[in-house]
Amino acid sequence: MLVVTNYPNVPIATSNAATDSARTDSQQRPPIIPPQQPTKGHEERAFSPQHERTADQTQTQAKLRESVQDKQQRQSQQQDQSGQEKQKQNQALNLKQLLSQRAPLKRSDIKLPGQAAPNAEKNSPKQPMPNETLQFYQAFGVHIEAFYQQRTEPNSQPVFLETA
Repeated sequence: MLVVTNYPNVPIATSNAATDSARTDSQQRPPIIPPQQPTKGHEERAFSPQHERTADQTQTQAKLRESVQDKQQRQSQQQDQSGQEKQKQNQALNLKQLLSQRAPLKRSDIKLPGQAAPNAEKNSPKQPMPNETLQFYQAFGVHIEAFYQQRTEPNSQPVFLETA
């Protein structure tokens, strides 16, 4: 919309800011150049059997690859089998050595998980540290309780909450 005024040097904006910014953006963009015509591609080269691979060559190469892979698999299987046999022999020898060095088991050797060893109770003292008294451990417990109580309590409330 054009507005005619008596003052020709004073512009009056008659549109909103969005359309003005779109107009200025479109004026500042470079023009889009149409694409060039595609160039002519290269011609195909003539068939020459000297430079072409035939199906026979690919089949022979595939057979060679398969035979090489089979050989590698056989070798790895043989190595695995020989390694397993050696391990079995070593385990059998270790088991024989253990059995020959150890006396046969007795019923007293079998212990249930909840059952404590009777010999261990006789040898161990009732207190972990025999030189300390019961009062020492109680005082130590009170000290630890006070420490954890101090660490877990929140700090005093901030001053600005108390004045309200």
